Formats: sequence, C-alpha cells, structure tokens
Amino acid sequence: MGVLIDIAYLGLIAALSPVLLYRIATREKYRAGFFQRFGAAPRRDGATRCLWVHAVSVGEAKIVGILIPQLEKAFPGWEIVISTTTHTGRQIIEKEHPHKTVFYFPLDFSWVTARCLRRVRPDCLILIELELWPNLLRHAARQGLPVVVVNGRITEKGAVRHRWLARLAPWLFSGESVKLFCTQNETYAERLRALGVPSDCIAVTGMMKHDAMSVEIDAAARGRMRKLLGIGERELVIVGASVYTDEVAALAAAFGELREEFPQARLVLVPRHMERLDDMIAAIEDNHLTSVRRSTLSEDSPADLLNGEVVVLVDTMGELVDICAVASCVFVGKSLFPSAAGGHNMLEPAGLGRAVLFGPHTANFEEEARLLMEGGGAVRVRDGAELKGALADLLTSEEKRDRLGARARELVAENQGATAENIRLLKNILL
Repeated sequence: MGVLIDIAYLGLIAALSPVLLYRIATREKYRAGFFQRFGAAPRRDGATRCLWVHAVSVGEAKIVGILIPQLEKAFPGWEIVISTTTHTGRQIIEKEHPHKTVFYFPLDFSWVTARCLRRVRPDCLILIELELWPNLLRHAARQGLPVVVVNGRITEKGAVRHRWLARLAPWLFSGESVKLFCTQNETYAERLRALGVPSDCIAVTGMMKHDAMSVEIDAAARGRMRKLLGIGERELVIVGASVYTDEVAALAAAFGELREEFPQARLVLVPRHMERLDDMIAAIEDNHLTSVRRSTLSEDSPADLLNGEVVVLVDTMGELVDICAVASCVFVGKSLFPSAAGGHNMLEPAGLGRAVLFGPHTANFEEEARLLMEGGGAVRVRDGAELKGALADLLTSEEKRDRLGARARELVAENQGATAENIRLLKNILL
C-alpha cells in the first residue's frame, strides 16, 4: 500500500512540477524548511515521553495557543513538540512558544514519514482539526502510536473528498489508525460515521476555538492601538479582517461613499496575504483614497498622516486582536466573493463584543457562522451593496452595534470548555 501511495504522490508532483519549481524559486515560504519536509525533523534524544502536536496553518496555530498550556498541566514532565505545514503558521507558533521545538510537517512519502517518526519518537500524535495522511498514519499504527484528532471538523466539501480517501484507504476510518476523533459538533461526527468511523471512536467535545477567544478586552492594549493608529475617542472604526484583494476594493468603495455621511469614520484593513499588498494599495487608490502601512506608524506619527481619508493597511503580524478591539464593526474576509470563498474565523471579533459582518461564502467556518447567525450575533451580507448598507446601518446606531456585539460575546462565552474535555479524554488514553 505504501508503495502505491508513493507512486501516486510522485505522479501528482510530476504533473505540478512546473508550478512547484516556479514557486520554490520565487517565494521564500516554499523554500523554508525544505529538509524538514523530507523528514529531517529535529532529533529528540533521551527517554522523556513526548506529545507531537500538529497544526496546519494560522487557524490551527491559534488552537495551539490554548491547547499547549493545558497539555503542560495535564502531562507534567512530558516534552511537547509542534509541527506546522505553512510558513506563517510556524512564525506564529515560534513567537508564542519560543521554548518549544517547532518544525515543518513531513511530506507523506513512506520513507519520509518513517524517518520523521524515528527522529521525533512521540508517544502520541495529536492532530488539530482533520489532517489525515495515509503513510504517516500507517507507520503510526504499526508502531502502536496512538493518534488523536482534536477540534475535529469535516466540512460538506471535505466529506466529499474524504469519501474518495475512504474507498482507497478504508483503514484510515476504521479505528485502526486514529484512536479517537474529538469533533466540534454532531454534524461533523455524523459525517465521520458515514465514512466508516466507529461511534466508539468519536466524541463530540465542542469547538476549541471558543476557548481560544478572549471575551475580555485588554484596555491598556486597546488604548495603545488607538494612539498608534491616531483614532480619536469619537471616531467610528471599520475593520476588514483577513481580507482579500477584491474585498479590499469592496470595502474601499463602500467607505469612500460612507465618508460623506460619516466623516468621523475610519477604515483599517488587515490583509490575508501580505504578498498582495501592492494590489490592495492599487484597489484603495482606485477608489480615490490613500493608504498608509501600519509598519510605518509609531505613536509619534504626525496627526495629519492619519486623517479619516487615509486607509490603514496592516502589514504586521499578531495585531489582529488589538485592532479588532478598537473597531466599531468588523467585516471578516474570504467570504464576500466565490473566487476567495470559505471564510475566516469570525469568533475572534465576536468574543471581543464587536459587531461582526461576513459574506455568504463561509463553508470553512459553517458551524461558527451558524452559531452567530442563529443566535443573533452577526450580520450576513450577500454583496458589496449589502455590505455598504449594513455598515451604514451599524455606523448610524450605537445601540445596534452594542446589542449585536454583546450577543456575539455571550454566544462565544456560552460555548467555551471544549479544551478541558479534550484533555480529559487524552488523559484516559495515555495515563
């Protein structure tokens, strides 16, 4: 089976080789961790027991932030190592956990995964959300290494893809390779059962993202951010969180028109992809606005640099929470247009009690969107015109903003506690 999987991977790489080679040659993030991706994870010596936690990208990296402290309490003396797939995910994890071993997840060739397991020597592999790679899990099963999925989720589109995987490698879903799937909700659990996962290998524990969300605003950090961005106490701040280029254009267009009615309004944009900043600046200028990069600002920046017609484009990392804290309302990106569909995590601004908006395309966060919409904690818009109208409605009424934000915060707080349940189940397996 391993040889057949390797052949399939080689065929896929051969087909994509022109694109892959171009990206490796032109983008540093594709070159980062090259040897680690081929199994050269940092070698772990000694007899200390070890938990290997895998977080694919930025979203999962945020779960690591709440999971690791709880693992340290539950498993004192154990070593915890963390892998990630993306360059951005690694940067976030290394910043938040500077004393932990962090490395790139191995490519799923049989010899690569075997080499990585020999070097790491884990006692348990914890996969955040759902990242099932046949060769790695096959080697783990052969070694008797327990694999646990936490914060498990499988979208409707993902279920279709996994049905093909279940036909090719049914043992992935038979309970042989993954000992326990801890899912966010019953819908995801049912999708796993449909793939063949036994019910006794599934536990519905809730969304750990709720536990990662702060429901309190750091007043000092909020004050510093307001000063840094030159935001007056009476100004209304629209934040575009994790936005793509076409959403930047839509927000800039809406803001340009709303400025006449709301001269006290400000627009702050936090892009999803930093490498597209030039395109975003062009989209802002096309709407007769100017922009300034966050990295150029300091608390001593001249006041006239940050008047209401200047859009702040955030080109720094790790400031989204503090920026959302100064917002009057937050539009969550990757949701307005089908070309960049799937959505981003809307619970972060919701937990801070901000008025949250997002578009129709939220398949990657369907449960989070459902929770907020059914609970009256968010506004969904269908297009740029509705986005402008919803923003105008919220900017007009402080009472509406406060009511929507308060309900969003309540919904997040009511659904916290999943991490503790996941830890309890892990202890049952390992101790």
